[in-house]
Amino acid sequence: MSMLDQIESVIAQAMRNGAKDLSMKEVQVAMVRVYGRSVELSSISARVNELVAAKRVVRDKLHLRPCTVTGKAIEPLSVVMEQERMFY
Repeated sequence: MSMLDQIESVIAQAMRNGAKDLSMKEVQVAMVRVYGRSVELSSISARVNELVAAKRVVRDKLHLRPCTVTGKAIEPLSVVMEQERMFY
């Protein structure tokens, strides 16, 4: 599984478990917990930019919130949710 997929998976899993969104630092902590690998924040940032460009992750620039790890204001990240079929 590529790092892009792992980051998207970590965000999606957190959202399924009740989190509204994640910061990049929260993603970094979750990567260690879920995949047992420590990833530099700069690498996460680069992959997040790729995910945003591919429209697989959304960065919410309008609703800043404090990061639960650092306390700094962040632009939260969430996965683009796919709508289930409405008509069968």
